[in-house]
Amino acid sequence: MEHTLTTKQYLAALKKLSLQPHSKATAAALGISLRQCQRYANGTQLPNRTIELLLREYLRSGLPRN
Repeated sequence: MEHTLTTKQYLAALKKLSLQPHSKATAAALGISLRQCQRYANGTQLPNRTIELLLREYLRSGLPRN
């Protein structure tokens, strides 16, 4: 899958959404494991296109309420 979101952009998006990069809440909001969330935050793996699109939607319309 194509990677277009950098680690820096990923972290900036999380900050704008008031999400912590290494938290279970962030992983749950993104539908990924905590470990995958940590990989993205640490830069050991770039976020995939699906995560990029999801973050863009959250930035546009806000996080869903449970």
